[in-house]
Amino acid sequence: MNTNFEQLRKQELELRKLLEELDTLPQTPQIKLQKQKIQTYIDKITPSILSGFNQKFKEITEKLSNEFEKEPPKPTPLKEPQTTPTPCKDLVVSTPKDKTYITYHNNANKVNLGKLSEREANLLFAIFQRLKDQGNTLIRFEPQDLKRMLNIDISNERLSEVVIKLWDSIKTADFWKISETETSIIQENYMLFSRCKIELNKPSKDLKYLEIQLNDNYQYLLNNLGMGQYTSFNLLEFQRVRGKYAKTLYRLLKQYKSTG
Repeated sequence: MNTNFEQLRKQELELRKLLEELDTLPQTPQIKLQKQKIQTYIDKITPSILSGFNQKFKEITEKLSNEFEKEPPKPTPLKEPQTTPTPCKDLVVSTPKDKTYITYHNNANKVNLGKLSEREANLLFAIFQRLKDQGNTLIRFEPQDLKRMLNIDISNERLSEVVIKLWDSIKTADFWKISETETSIIQENYMLFSRCKIELNKPSKDLKYLEIQLNDNYQYLLNNLGMGQYTSFNLLEFQRVRGKYAKTLYRLLKQYKSTG
């Protein structure tokens, strides 16, 4: 990577470490002002870091073997579409690590999620964590599940706004399934979720529950992941990253780390 990128990245890491240290101090007006100035500078340099990383990452990935993209992903054995939802609290995780880490296929990093706010991105990847290795299970998330996944305490009415905005953004996200044959490259566009049901109380509009089911065409993003095909990171660490561009940079860096 060029020297400028490395310097900016080093500055960002040092400034984020300083922010964490300032968070441990009494939050006086002076401390708050200093934190605001630091965050403003981080927000200013993040697009340049992201641009430099994208260029370098493109150079690296062009050199990597694309065998796993030349062959269509092996389909996940599917059961009959589920009509009765499984409560989120009853899900069984594959490994203990899956309780704290989010792991998904690298192809998900190619999707432009720029419309998502910080909170919406936090919720989407928390949902990804719960969907991992669940096949086409229809999952119901109660308000307390979502609050626990977001690590925040907000009203059910405010939570319903976050869920609805997330769904509106995901509907327009560019999710494509790409496969190749000997003579063709096939690109198909599908909705990420085959089912998304949001139920609100009347007349308060408080969230009652959210039901999610992953589209069969995207099972490979979260199921039966092979070596060298996935990005993995600590969900809580990701949620603590401030700024939607910084979150994108964080995900790409984690993918780069896993591919060398």
